Amino acid sequence: MTRIRSTFAVVATCLLMLVPSWVDTSTQAQGIDVLVGVTQLIVRIVPAVTTIGIVNTAAGTTTAATSIGQVGAYLVNLAPGADVGVTSALILALPGVAGVAPNTRVKAPGVDQSRIYAWRIYAWSNQSPVPVASQYALPRVSLPQALQVSTGRGVTIAVLDTGVQLDPTAHVGLASVLVPGHDFVDGDSIPAETRNGIDDDGNGLIDEGIGHGTHVAGIVHQAAPQAWIMPVRVLDDDGGGTMWNVAEGMFWAAQHGAKIINMSLGTHGSAKVLRDAVETVTAQGVLVVAAAGNDGADRPNFPAAAPLALAVGSVGPGDIVSTFSNYGRWIDVVAPGEDIHSTYAFPSDSYAMNSGTSMATPWVAGEAALLLARNPSLSPAGITTAIKAGAQSIDVQNPSLVGSLGAGRVDFAASLRLG
Repeated sequence: MTRIRSTFAVVATCLLMLVPSWVDTSTQAQGIDVLVGVTQLIVRIVPAVTTIGIVNTAAGTTTAATSIGQVGAYLVNLAPGADVGVTSALILALPGVAGVAPNTRVKAPGVDQSRIYAWRIYAWSNQSPVPVASQYALPRVSLPQALQVSTGRGVTIAVLDTGVQLDPTAHVGLASVLVPGHDFVDGDSIPAETRNGIDDDGNGLIDEGIGHGTHVAGIVHQAAPQAWIMPVRVLDDDGGGTMWNVAEGMFWAAQHGAKIINMSLGTHGSAKVLRDAVETVTAQGVLVVAAAGNDGADRPNFPAAAPLALAVGSVGPGDIVSTFSNYGRWIDVVAPGEDIHSTYAFPSDSYAMNSGTSMATPWVAGEAALLLARNPSLSPAGITTAIKAGAQSIDVQNPSLVGSLGAGRVDFAASLRLG
């Protein structure tokens, strides 16, 4: 979750306002704005009781896709001109239907620039980037010491985002650890960052999401330099996506070898579809690490706030909580999220300094890879326990947020000693 401004791009906060529930389909509960423009529903049935064909016949819908990760889950198209609420209620009343949710695509509001510590972007040639060693973040999380113990070798981290710069001649270090991924936005196997020059979300900005995924992936690579990175594109050029694509991206990553999923995105509300997806992949041995969000408030954000996900907030130099970072008892840990230097996609060989909980999250995903490479027997719960046990309390630095920052700021070396 971040915002970048430059002559090259404006990257808006990737905070997807997705549908809050499988079962609450009233326009009053969902919010009228949420339902505007919705043309698809996510339907979950009990296969022993009914079929999607029976549902489609009753509701006038047609099947668009079948979930690759959840039995009985389908994406269906509404009939032309059909009312979302009426159709949802009709389907939900059918025998054997377990839940219904509109497949929303709503762009999140941008982050208040005055609350961000820094949102500068710089571009340098690939041959002379500003040294990442100059970052405060690296010694703060004891990364140099941790890399003496583990580099994340062999662990695959899926980055669900806007895609990643795939040019092998740019950011050669990052390019060398990329493994095949998938693009759920275009429906192909090329999860590259793109620019379509269209204001997809109608907010007056064009391609404001570009660069986000490459920046996030570059941070993962700094934290775990020998881990594999699997780009899974679930957000478009404007940084928006759908609940279905995000959930399917999680399932795809788990099925193709990812052991850690980084999600610098999210939604407010209960988002049961995403919570269920977290439970599904966690049961398969995959840890979900997700951004807390950039509202600067105690406002649960999903999938981060899902019980089995690892929710990450942001701090800056001196371990002071970032003014943009969400907080609360649902947070697990915090990590550096201000002025983070990493790879950037446009121009293809550029680098950016950026701030947001989007930047804090990949540090923790990388830390998880270091732990798993050192001890492959660790379960998602075991990784989470080690990360939280190694974290350093920052209550003294943030007296007004005691109890709202989880276990504290992550410490890679300490977690490796404990994991």
